[in-house]
Amino acid sequence: MDFRGELSPSGRLSTNRDAETRVAGPASAVQVLFKGYVSDRPALTAKLGVDHALDDSQLIAAAYRAWGEALQIHVSGAYAALCFDPIARTAVLTHDALGVGAAFYRVDANGFAFATNLIDLLTVENTSELDDRYFTAYMANGYVCSESTPFRSIKRLLPGNSLSWTPKGARAVRGWRVADAPPVRYARPQDYQDAFNALLSGAIASTTPASGNTWVALSGGLDSATVACAAARAEVGGLAGYSLIYPDYEPADESRWMRATTEHCAIPWRTIDAKTALPFSVLPEEFVGEPSPFQFHGALRLARAETLKSYGVTHLLTGDGGDAILATSPGASPTHLADGVFRGRPGDTLTAINRWRKLAEEPRPWAYWMRHTLIRPTVQHLLGRSIRAQPPLAPPPWVSRDFSEAMWRSVRRSHRLAARCDTPGHQVIADTLWCVALSLDRGQARDPGYETRYPLLHRPLVEFMCGVPWEEKLHPQCDRYLQRRALRGVLPELVRRRAYKTVGTWGFVEGLRRSPMWFEHLCDQSQIVDRGMTTAEDWRRAVTQASLGQTHGDRYFLTAAAIESWLKGLTAWRSAAAATFRPKDLRRGD
Repeated sequence: MDFRGELSPSGRLSTNRDAETRVAGPASAVQVLFKGYVSDRPALTAKLGVDHALDDSQLIAAAYRAWGEALQIHVSGAYAALCFDPIARTAVLTHDALGVGAAFYRVDANGFAFATNLIDLLTVENTSELDDRYFTAYMANGYVCSESTPFRSIKRLLPGNSLSWTPKGARAVRGWRVADAPPVRYARPQDYQDAFNALLSGAIASTTPASGNTWVALSGGLDSATVACAAARAEVGGLAGYSLIYPDYEPADESRWMRATTEHCAIPWRTIDAKTALPFSVLPEEFVGEPSPFQFHGALRLARAETLKSYGVTHLLTGDGGDAILATSPGASPTHLADGVFRGRPGDTLTAINRWRKLAEEPRPWAYWMRHTLIRPTVQHLLGRSIRAQPPLAPPPWVSRDFSEAMWRSVRRSHRLAARCDTPGHQVIADTLWCVALSLDRGQARDPGYETRYPLLHRPLVEFMCGVPWEEKLHPQCDRYLQRRALRGVLPELVRRRAYKTVGTWGFVEGLRRSPMWFEHLCDQSQIVDRGMTTAEDWRRAVTQASLGQTHGDRYFLTAAAIESWLKGLTAWRSAAAATFRPKDLRRGD
């Protein structure tokens, strides 16, 4: 369950009821607030020398006593935790190293407030302090991967970081980094495949519960099929596939590949027809902490929750994170080819570029390859900027000129996200993982009735894939090179050899076309107009065109629509909070 709490300037802890777990230590008590799960428990309990029957919060307390504020480095899983020593009056807010477990905080004259759901840190007063830089970055990139939230006074805990607090103040604590992953070198290609399969099995074992029903969210792609087939081999209890299908719109329908996976695994397959739960079918019923396209999926969220509840499903596995670590297609410009320059072997880079140039499906001149695979990533990495293979997409015509310029400045100022890695190739992995983790729960409603888990973000698997040589992971004519080789016989061949995946926004277009209430919700007294992002006339025209399939860039339209809907939700939340304000149900520590 979510937790929240406050530490007064004098070091007195207040928490929401039922969230606190007290664990006696050798010399003093450690109070732990915990959400999520700890993985690789046998190895951790052996390292700590504690009983394997301890629950996760007790393990966190033992880890805090052993490693203090560095516990994140030693404890894997997907979690957020607050560890408080009432005698020393010190606290550490932490989460898993990849940042899958969300945590937010506020430090001011009133002390230190923290929560796993941003909503729990809101007051009527601090909701008036919106951060314009957040909305500019969100529109420019389609995501915000900094510590910023929509509110100036509330920050998010970043991946690889913890926060140490005493009555004297707070400071960031660096934890695990992608750059810490050791290189992996084996004598034979088969050894990499064997290691991948072993770690995939370990990831499934660590992220699935011992009891209950577990389903897999099947999208038709390679990653969700990988999770499903590995879970089937592990004989996970109550396993079934769950999918959203588009039988009335063939270009978007992935049923062929989904069915191949469920038949290969011999598991049941449950589906929801997309036309019964289109985006924009219902207006948002719950205000969430940050703008997100999840706001448009109210009908799907309800249908999924009802379906999973009716079958007693407790956990849903997804393939999220696979694109970040399994060496997806680099497109026309594989920026990792510049890595040799940073290892003192520029000749290796030139050899690799020449190989890719010869084997690439689309012939391009040397000048192109030198610019996009050597010069651009090298300069960007040296300057500490986000490494982009291609320039960003130009803003659509309905965005105001001033806001377009602000977006462009935001892109030009964008620095690397994760801690600096030695090479551009590893920096791209680190930055992508950073964005994936911070976007997993953004905009999600509270307590859907089941727990979502991400086996492909299991840290030992991530570390392995970061350390494997690029030539084992990615080939000029084959993305996911190691994954595809290792899963021969595990995946159905139709899926394992699939070279592309359907993308498209038919559901968004069709849902918006059918929903006049959303049209008015987005256009009536538009708040993005009030904030200078567009004009009333241009925005109304943009929404009309989007309902006909013309968005001038799907990402920009959906991002702006998410901001507009979120701002309206915030206005309603403020009114309700002001009318029904009561002190939060917090209890003082002893």
